[in-house]
Amino acid sequence: MTLHVFAGGTLTGFLESLLETFRLRENQDCMNSYAKLGHLPGPVRGVLWMMLSSLFYALIYVVVRGLAESFAVNQIVFFRAVLGSTFMLPWLFTAGLGALYTRRMPTYLWRMLFSYVGAVAWMYGIAGMPIADLCCRPRPR
Repeated sequence: MTLHVFAGGTLTGFLESLLETFRLRENQDCMNSYAKLGHLPGPVRGVLWMMLSSLFYALIYVVVRGLAESFAVNQIVFFRAVLGSTFMLPWLFTAGLGALYTRRMPTYLWRMLFSYVGAVAWMYGIAGMPIADLCCRPRPR
């Protein structure tokens, strides 16, 4: 797949080649479709990861707003940490507990404290502010 969108190519051609890359054949399984992503150029994969990240950040705004009516902010932060840790378990199983070793435990504890305070403040802000103001508010000039 060649990316020539800005060098005289068309956006339609680019989108068609991108769709062709992700199209599954009838006899292919999920791993073969994942292997196709490895053949994409690095910048395209980076853009796809950024788009996925943006989707999850937008999703967390909606989820926190919905849960804030029923749960305390500290509970939302706790379950977000549990869910994030669950996603890290496959890496931990392959890397082993030795990957978590650090010689700078006091620095690590300070980082944990600031991360917790930041997450609580972020979730508290999301819970108390209308969604339209969270992402669509014009910046002052």
